[in-house]
Amino acid sequence: RTRVVRDQYEALATVRDELKLAQSLIRRVSDKARRTELTNAYDQAQTSVMRAVNAGHRFVYDDLRDELATAQKRAEALLARLATR
Repeated sequence: RTRVVRDQYEALATVRDELKLAQSLIRRVSDKARRTELTNAYDQAQTSVMRAVNAGHRFVYDDLRDELATAQKRAEALLARLATR
């Protein structure tokens, strides 16, 4: 179980790095409407990251896993949207 939790925390760090990259790319978007849309998607992903962190602090690893999976999906979708335009 310890290894699984360690892997989850490493994946959480990866998602945080992806979101930092996304945030820097969002700042470069000149279209205000698109930037707002991307910022909202970023905020949703960030919320899942914070929920995952809070679950880890409470030692509720099932919630950590679930919120991490949501954050990963949202971060991947956001980066894909940033790459398409």
